[in-house]
Order: sequence, then C-alpha cells, then structure tokens
Amino acid sequence: MKKVVVLAVLVAAMAVPSAFATAELILSSGASTVDILDGGVGDANTATGAVTFVGAVGSWSVNVTTGIEGDVPFFDLNSIDTTTGQVAPIVMAFSDDRVLPPGFTLNAGGTVSTSGGTPTVQFGAFTGTSEFDFAHQIGSTLTFHATPFSGSTSGSTFAGDTSLTLAASIDLGRGRKGGASFDSALDSVPEPASVSMLGGVLLILGGALRRRIKKA
Repeated sequence: MKKVVVLAVLVAAMAVPSAFATAELILSSGASTVDILDGGVGDANTATGAVTFVGAVGSWSVNVTTGIEGDVPFFDLNSIDTTTGQVAPIVMAFSDDRVLPPGFTLNAGGTVSTSGGTPTVQFGAFTGTSEFDFAHQIGSTLTFHATPFSGSTSGSTFAGDTSLTLAASIDLGRGRKGGASFDSALDSVPEPASVSMLGGVLLILGGALRRRIKKA
C-alpha cells in the first residue's frame, strides 16, 4: 500500500525553530535540502520579502517563486517536475514573521501529472513564535490525489504567535515521473470589529439610498 505523505511530519523535520532573521525558503527531497534566505545566495528574486529558487532538489527540477502577497506568504510554482523518476517526495516551506490577523483562510489549487499510480499533493499553514515553528496549524491539511485540484481551509490565529509558515509537498510515488503546477495563498480573516464596522457602513449607505429613491 502506497505511503501517504504526512505534510506536518515531513516539514517539521526540515528545520528546527530559531530566532527570526529574515524570510526563508527551504526545499527538501530525501537527503537533498536547499535553504535560501531572502537576498542570500541562491535567491533569484531581488525584491525584499520574496524568494525565488530555480534548480535541482534531489531528483526534482524546480522553478519556484515564493514570497509575500500583500501581508502573507504564497507559492507560485511555474513548474516542478522529475523526468528521471522520483527518488523521494519533495517538501517546500516558506516562513516569515509579521503581525498576524485573528485568522486565515488557506486556498490552494493546481494540476499534477504522473506516469502511474495515485499522486499526493498536500498544503498546510502554521503559526508559532519562531521561524518554521509548526506549533499551531491553521485549519487542516489540504490533501489532493486527482487533477485539477482546489480547496480551502480556515482557522483562528493562536494568541501570541508572531510567525507564519506555508508549506506544500508532492509525492508521485517512487520511480514515477511527472510534475505539478499550483498556487497556494493565505487570506487574512478581518477583525470582528472591522466586520461590524463594515456592516454598519453598509446599513447607513442602504438607508441613504432608500431615502433618495423615495424622494425621486
């Protein structure tokens, strides 16, 4: 029976939580790991807060851009594939620190191809108090086996957390060829007070509109 990739376990093994210095991207497949700091060696993106890697990670050929979309991390994989056959699943994680809203919605979608068997693509978002801290998960892990795929999950932010980590993994099955292209992003959930304020504004506008219609 084919082993399903457990995203949280694989990602947690990639890095030990540490004090924040700067945004960081880690890609890992088997014994091969690429660790890139924002603006550091291997970062093909000159923009602050964004990291781009183009190259090989184990048996995988990667062209991945990840960074900041508004105030939260996102992945935008132009292409990621293995033409020689997968030796081990690939895991990608991007971590940054910021002031966190009360909650997030994680959205993910894309396509995956394989030369046989059933692929497994997973996404997860986590918060904590240090870089690559997976102490608290936002919602649940999104798991897909078919293509095209899309889905979302939502959850509250744990009080006191200051770091945000977005992760994804792809498992085609050992020896299988194929690849994937996808986007995953986090949308912040507004403060309840902001929602109430917006509702009040809409009510006021609605009332004004009704008065104008009556006068017309």
